[in-house]
Amino acid sequence: MNIAILIGVADYFSPTLNLPGCHNDIAMMDNLVKNTNKYDSILLLSDKIEGSTLKVKLAEYINKYKAEDIDELFFYFTGHGDFFNNEFYYILADFDVKRRSQTSLSNTELDELFKSLSPTLLVKVVDACHSGINYIKNITEIDKYIKETTNHFKKCYFYYSSLSSQSSFQTENYSYFTLSFANAVKNSINSEVRYKDIATYISDDFIDFPEQTPFFITQADFTEIFCTQ
Repeated sequence: MNIAILIGVADYFSPTLNLPGCHNDIAMMDNLVKNTNKYDSILLLSDKIEGSTLKVKLAEYINKYKAEDIDELFFYFTGHGDFFNNEFYYILADFDVKRRSQTSLSNTELDELFKSLSPTLLVKVVDACHSGINYIKNITEIDKYIKETTNHFKKCYFYYSSLSSQSSFQTENYSYFTLSFANAVKNSINSEVRYKDIATYISDDFIDFPEQTPFFITQADFTEIFCTQ
């Protein structure tokens, strides 16, 4: 079976961190994933979701499918991200730097949950927004760290929204990276849209926008299909 986990954090307890475009990001990706008619189950976590709540819901969802043969696990996140002490964190609504472990989700913790399902293919699409302080949409600084996580999975595609020296941008309507992902599917001239096709489209989409360069890591054979139109 195929399952998907979609997380969108647009509203934070600290209003200065709010990301208005993420409201539409998560709605758009939810609609896109549903319309593939590919996923047997979809977990959607959005709104002002706190760390403790999200972790409980994730664990419950993962436990529900531990006895199943998972062909594909698709994961999407839009919100703030932070890289601290050689660990990437998905920043949740109640984030407090003094309670980092409780109010954010570490990539290691997430991968441990995913490993328990042993998916044949893991896809991560991370649009983790920049706030102008310590929260980052950064990738090259964590290039080695992210690449090392591929060793835990049989096949994987990791799509990240920008390089370490950059911010990732959004309007009040959408994040540029998420919109590009959706447009890659919408504008495809092929009936079968491969994950490789999506990465190629996004790369071309940002070629004249040097302020933001999406980053991709692949451990697969480029034949895997996201959807058939």
